[in-house]
Amino acid sequence: MPPNVVIERHSKNQQNYKGGTQKVKQRVSQKDAKSKGQKAVTVEEQFTGRNLTRFGGAGLIKRFFKRHRIEQMLDKKIKVEGRGTRKYSLSALLVRCLYGMFLGYSRPYHMKILRADKVFQKIVGLCGFPVQLTISRFLSSVKVSVAKQISALNFDFIMKLRKQYKPAWRADRSYREITLDLDSHVIPVYGNQQRAAMGYNPNPPDCPRRAGKKGRKSYHPLLCFVGETRDYIGGVLRSGKRHSSYKCIEFVKGLVKKLPSHIKKIRLRADSGFFNTELIKYLVKEGIKFAIVVPMQPWVQRKIRHMRAWHSIGWGIRVSECSYIVNRSTALRMPV
Repeated sequence: MPPNVVIERHSKNQQNYKGGTQKVKQRVSQKDAKSKGQKAVTVEEQFTGRNLTRFGGAGLIKRFFKRHRIEQMLDKKIKVEGRGTRKYSLSALLVRCLYGMFLGYSRPYHMKILRADKVFQKIVGLCGFPVQLTISRFLSSVKVSVAKQISALNFDFIMKLRKQYKPAWRADRSYREITLDLDSHVIPVYGNQQRAAMGYNPNPPDCPRRAGKKGRKSYHPLLCFVGETRDYIGGVLRSGKRHSSYKCIEFVKGLVKKLPSHIKKIRLRADSGFFNTELIKYLVKEGIKFAIVVPMQPWVQRKIRHMRAWHSIGWGIRVSECSYIVNRSTALRMPV
């Protein structure tokens, strides 16, 4: 039988082994043997596509603005007292801000990318874009009266685009019912902006563990949307320390007055932040149907504990109801 070379070599190494980690005496090069004596290949890079931009779809925004004469309407409806002759007119400056917001740049500092992109400016037909300081100074000079003008113009645009909520597929009939969705939103700010204050901030940007506590200064605007179309039809800027239901009755009254006269029934939906006795009394008085989430306060928990008639509606869900007395003559159902 021929000798096994591998076994004999292994036995020899075992006899000479003295324990411990042995030193590697032979180094194996990681370089390919064929690459010895050869030079690295030089790769030449060229760039010929100079007229490129990430905002190629901005031409659609331009067509939308042109079709609805946005700049002309801004120039006609928005007036700022004491504004003299500038490089950019009021309407031109607002249109440039709209381009920034449409493209996802809501802060003036972020809009500087549009100033550097000459291809974008050529696509949308702009002769230049203002620097950050120009936009910031303009926004800081805008008063509440100007904000109200812009809000009124936005409502007029909505009514025009929606044809007073008389859609083409129902030309013989119009919306006779509409749903108003109330909502509030916390907007953290950086610095000491006017009317910003510390309040309930569920998600402070720099304090993820302090959810639901006072964090950074913020605004707490009140917003309203149409439930059927998700159109924004009104809003109020409030300080961050204000509650969700602060001035909501006056806000709802103003919205109801602005709605077209052919809308006969109004519904309102809101979360628990808007559960307010005075608001409920107003809605009952005006005949506005509503669905408002009730916060789980102790008196609500006591009512739930005393409920006995529970009905199954499937999927492991059981419901019941109780009464909520608004005044001496009115009691409301509270589904649970």
